[in-house]
Parts: sequence; C-alpha cells; structure tokens
Amino acid sequence: KMLCFLENPKTVASSRDTFEPYRVFGCSLQHSYPGTIFRLPLRTAEQAAASRISAQPFVGAPARGLLDAFLELLPELPLFLTHVHTVTVSVWEAGAAAPTLLRSLSTRDTKSGAPPQRSRVHELVAARSDLRSLTPSQSISQIDVRVSDSAASPSAARWLIVQGMGAGRALEICLDPACERYGLTPIPWAGVAARVMPTGLATEGRPYCLLPLPSATGLPVHVNGFFEVSSNRRDIWHGDDTIG
Repeated sequence: KMLCFLENPKTVASSRDTFEPYRVFGCSLQHSYPGTIFRLPLRTAEQAAASRISAQPFVGAPARGLLDAFLELLPELPLFLTHVHTVTVSVWEAGAAAPTLLRSLSTRDTKSGAPPQRSRVHELVAARSDLRSLTPSQSISQIDVRVSDSAASPSAARWLIVQGMGAGRALEICLDPACERYGLTPIPWAGVAARVMPTGLATEGRPYCLLPLPSATGLPVHVNGFFEVSSNRRDIWHGDDTIG
C-alpha cells in the first residue's frame, strides 16, 4: 500500500517505530524529500523473535555482505535505467555524527555531459495497450559512468548503448492473445550495452530487466529486455519445456 507521509501526519505519529528509520540523510517526514530511501528488512535476534514477518535475524556480516555485493555491482547498475543517474552509498555507524561515504556513481551522456535522456521505454510501457500504432524505433547513445570510491582512485567507463523497438515476429508475439490470458504484458523492446573504454577489459555479459539479473549469458555485452523473471528475480523464467 502506498502512503504519502505529508498527507498522513497522524499515521506517521501513531506508528513512529515504523517511520523512524526513514528519518535519515536529511529526511524529516515533514517536507518533500528529493530522493529515494530503501528500508531493508534488517533485524536483530531480539527483533526477529518478536517479528511477524520473519524469525530470521539479519545483521552484522550478512548485512554487510549484501552491501558489498551491491557496491561491486554498482559501476554497471545504471546502464539501462531511465531516471536514476546518481547513486551514493554510505554507512552510518552507531554513535557516529554523520554517515561515511563508501562509493558514489554518476552517469552522463558523453556528448552533452548531462544526464542521459532515455524516457522512450516508459512511453512504450504507457502505450502497450496500443502496440499496433507504434513504429519500429532505435536509440544509440554513449554514456560515461564515473565511480568515486573512498578506498580507491576514481574510475570511469564509457558504454555504447543501443536500444530499439522491434516489429515483425517480436511484435506478433507481444500481440498474441495468449499473453493477455496469462497476464503477461510483453513489449518488443531490447537493448545491448558494450563497454568501449577503457579497452582491453573483458565484460561478463549479464541479462538485464532494466536492472541486472545475477546470472551470466556468456556474451561479451549486456542484454536488456522485458524478460519474464522468476519469482525471486534471480533468473529469466523458463517454462517446463525450457521455452520461456
């Protein structure tokens, strides 16, 4: 359920323990916040014992392992995202006056130096009920991804991103009445990201569904598409006959 904390101050006040973790990084819950805060389900052993969600504690090493995995993935995270251009990862230790920066990322269009303009995919999603009216289109761009690390020198990579909406057989599959019967809303949109700088670095190709999936394709490029993913979002879904 979605709740606007500005329009529901009584709910925020009556459920203080629920909303208190969001009072970080300058968010007061009293004014609009220009960012996104994710509350991960971390819990001590005492909290787990009383939790109605999960009795599994999740603190310390497992929590830091999750953060480290995100940090490792961060340089290739924004390749196909349309609205996220800057990411900052910090740790706020107990007793510290302020959080400590671990890593930050910024994505810019190579030519303009501005955040990439890649809203076309959202336009397609909004128009998926009338795919027949859409014409094949293609987008080619280069982006620079810069990463600053508190423990290492800044790094940068340049990526060639090619995306397009198909026609022909791809469009026929998306318009198949069977998709609607099974509650599927496929869109014939796909993309490829190839690292062009620095040269000489091998790319372990991953499938993306806007965000990367934790599996490998064996290709030297990343492939993005509206894949049907498994329930735990760890792989592309396959039917019983391995065709999915």
